[in-house]
Amino acid sequence: MVSELRPPYHVVRFSPARFVLGVLVPQLSFYLALRSAGLMAALVIAGGWTAGLQIWDLARRRILDPFLVYGVLFALVQGAVALSTRNPSAYAGAGIVENVIWALVLLGPMAFCRPLLVQAVGMVVGERAIPAPAAQTALWSLTRLWGILFLARSAGLYVALTHLSLGQFLVVNAVAGWPVNGLGVLASLRYLRVRV
Repeated sequence: MVSELRPPYHVVRFSPARFVLGVLVPQLSFYLALRSAGLMAALVIAGGWTAGLQIWDLARRRILDPFLVYGVLFALVQGAVALSTRNPSAYAGAGIVENVIWALVLLGPMAFCRPLLVQAVGMVVGERAIPAPAAQTALWSLTRLWGILFLARSAGLYVALTHLSLGQFLVVNAVAGWPVNGLGVLASLRYLRVRV
């Protein structure tokens, strides 16, 4: 039985350069290209930047990261939906759908008493090593909290998309994304350290 849960601090590194290159540059290039050259150019520039950045990361690491594959697939679907609807809000508002998906991924398994974070720790630590009851309780709480936060962020982004201009929405989307996730991960790690 595992009496102590040690979060992978080396994995949780927030880099301002990653935020700028992965979030701000694609959103800014999308907005500027949309204003000057239209939807097709905006999608090609922003989508090309995002895909190129992810492929560069894959070539640099030499391992297939599931989050990288998810990012490439999500960017392709996002671009295809925007092109088929001819609506830039479909591209810009993809974060709303992404947050709902993450909420379902986290909250769905809880309906079957198998929270995702507890299962992930079991896979990382090993099937035979079961986290201590305090660690399991903390992971249940975090799973529930993150699922609710994803739903709340999705609702907030929807309100912002329907009530703000596209440029204003992109600013809100950028601020509500990586910086909030980074702070949430740090708070979650602190919570685990205190509770376990």
